[in-house]
Amino acid sequence: PRCAVALLGSGAPARAGRDGRPVPRYLDIHRDLTRVPIPQRNELLGRRDRGEEDEHGVLPLNILFGIERGVYCLNRAPDAGAVYRAHAGVGIPPPDEVVEVTPLFAID
Repeated sequence: PRCAVALLGSGAPARAGRDGRPVPRYLDIHRDLTRVPIPQRNELLGRRDRGEEDEHGVLPLNILFGIERGVYCLNRAPDAGAVYRAHAGVGIPPPDEVVEVTPLFAID
């Protein structure tokens, strides 16, 4: 199966955690989701633009839509569990999978 994605938007500034190391990035995967409801999308994009983390320490960096299906969210978060909790907090179905990622090129 083809796994192509379309990149929308840009990342937020890199931030060091309490230990001085960069906060990890996580890509969460919604295999069967085809869209993000407008109110939730606007909330996430607004928080990204303001650089505002939620109560779980998650900052949305990007939302990607698969060419054929699937929605992928790129987040800066302290851990994968925080990403799952953040989805529940805004009313988006939990992701099927959350993977820590490291960019090859700077994304922010």
